[in-house]
Amino acid sequence: RDNEYILSGYRPISNSFKRSIRTIPYVHNETANILSHLFSSFLFFTLPIPVYQALQLRYVTASIADIIVFSTFFFGVATCFLLSASFHIFHNHSKSIHILGNQLDYLSIVILMWGSTIPCIYYGFFYTPSLQKIYYTLVSILSTLCIYATLNTAFHRPKYRPYHTLIYSGLGLSFIILIIHGVVRFGWEI
Repeated sequence: RDNEYILSGYRPISNSFKRSIRTIPYVHNETANILSHLFSSFLFFTLPIPVYQALQLRYVTASIADIIVFSTFFFGVATCFLLSASFHIFHNHSKSIHILGNQLDYLSIVILMWGSTIPCIYYGFFYTPSLQKIYYTLVSILSTLCIYATLNTAFHRPKYRPYHTLIYSGLGLSFIILIIHGVVRFGWEI
């Protein structure tokens, strides 16, 4: 209970994955999160099929690289929603599952950020492969550091919070920097 304004609707601790799943159809404080994230995950895992079919018909020059870039984006979004839905479904299981689910929820945000950045780098720096490689490397290293900081419980201690914040801020800023760099270098046509 981390919101003082939500006074009811909490699910009791279940200590059972099956009992947590059985609460999905009931109305409680996680209903909107669970249903919206499950629907969105399903949507983004299945949406690539009609998108790829449309790409093949409309853009005959679309390459395997284009498909990989779009797949990376869709995978990042779908995974983010799926892990987040899992957290909201099972966070009433037990304290240890809540902590693990919270870590996976943050991991999903990193995956989403990484997966969303890859297409921007690919298309924004399409004619400068050396810059693509630099930005792919930078974003991947920062994402890996964020994953480490998220999944390593020793890194959750208060003394590491500034580093945790710095790493996540670095990942977010890298995205802003590459957009600014692209606009400065190529104008608004990127």
